[in-house]
Amino acid sequence: MTWLDAFWTLLRSSIGMFLILSLWILIQRFVRHSSGCQNPDKDVLDFMLNGCGSSCSSKGLCHSDPKRETK
Repeated sequence: MTWLDAFWTLLRSSIGMFLILSLWILIQRFVRHSSGCQNPDKDVLDFMLNGCGSSCSSKGLCHSDPKRETK
């Protein structure tokens, strides 16, 4: 294997990793956008489990039970 073959293999691997990570970021952005939670600091899974509705406009307002608040 020459250094040029190694370079092309490294380049293809890097491009593949970039594409996979870009796809993952797009999937996360889509899920966050379609969840309805207006607070970008709020965990989407926590929001979906607790059914906050549209009350997620500011930090810490999504939970009705103060014991379950995450910091």
